[in-house]
Amino acid sequence: MVKTLLVIGELGYKLIKNKANNLHINTELISTDQCSTSDYTAIIRKIESVNPDVIISRTDPNFEYEAIRDFFVAKKFPHLKMINTGEKASLLSYDKALMRHYLIESNIPISRGHVISSDKLSMERLQKELSLPIVIKQIHSSSGQGVFFVNDESELNDIKERVKQQPLIVEEFIEGNECGLEVLKTKEAILFYPPSYLGVTDKENPINKMRSSPYQLEEGTYLSIKEKLTEFISNHFDDFVGILQFDLIVTEQGWFVNEMNARISGLSHLNSSVTNLSPYDALVMLAAGKSITSVDYNGLVSTEFSVNIDRNAINELSKHPNIQFIRGKVSGDEKIVTMKAGSYDELADVFKEIFGEPNPSIYEKIRALKEIAYV
Repeated sequence: MVKTLLVIGELGYKLIKNKANNLHINTELISTDQCSTSDYTAIIRKIESVNPDVIISRTDPNFEYEAIRDFFVAKKFPHLKMINTGEKASLLSYDKALMRHYLIESNIPISRGHVISSDKLSMERLQKELSLPIVIKQIHSSSGQGVFFVNDESELNDIKERVKQQPLIVEEFIEGNECGLEVLKTKEAILFYPPSYLGVTDKENPINKMRSSPYQLEEGTYLSIKEKLTEFISNHFDDFVGILQFDLIVTEQGWFVNEMNARISGLSHLNSSVTNLSPYDALVMLAAGKSITSVDYNGLVSTEFSVNIDRNAINELSKHPNIQFIRGKVSGDEKIVTMKAGSYDELADVFKEIFGEPNPSIYEKIRALKEIAYV
């Protein structure tokens, strides 16, 4: 019987704690501030002092060293049940080159590219191998950080100054729609949350894009994605229990996996709005040893955007039935808001009612989602 649950990272912690309380499980937290360090001794001491039955990890922002942290924790406490992490999942989330290797080995479609040392970056060599524009990624990068777009030699020279003496991944730039797919892996099943629309591929940081769910992919495309990823997860993540996230690019020519992570993120907020099982609740149920057999779409639509909110108004806004989450800080009073409704038209009208006319562009973007999210 699970008595104590330790959560590493505070994204969604209140939701996890509420669900754990309902199951009469005590929760302890290692906060984002506490785990935002490459010195793992404090985290090790906390685990030893709490002596939890289960650990839920990867619920903190995607710092480049969190995956390595989880790798060491799994090695240090092999007897502990760990949800949402594991040695292999941690390493693949941390090392994009290794991730590419496993995806290619598994015949998962990815963009053309290769690993190269920064001192060998040259426009002449790149133009021989890939057509501009191209994407350059630091091997240990995430959430749009450490990802660069190259259109000409001046941009390449600027990037070389910023990434000296580092191994890099150089990839072709693929034009298409970005799609986020969250997968719940249990001991018994591999369950897919509805796909989410993350915008079109461009230079904009992912955190600034308007995201929405569900993204109704063409049936044959979605079946192909599920079949390939189910086989990939079965072959490589047999011991993993938790949430896996895949970022894909969907074009008229096909689909490609852009990135894979074992973690909770803003995508989980969208899925909490449009399904009968929040990913946060799912993690607690897995920690408690509960069986999960399905994840069902509830008929709603959801979107996530950044908007200025007076800090004094946050508590009252959080009580609104159409607002699922208010989180983070983009800059100043700018927060990330997740809303839900029965349709995108309704969602746009509720947005206008709450936030008024100063945000006409967001209002129009929400209305336009009905044309994008259903294809």
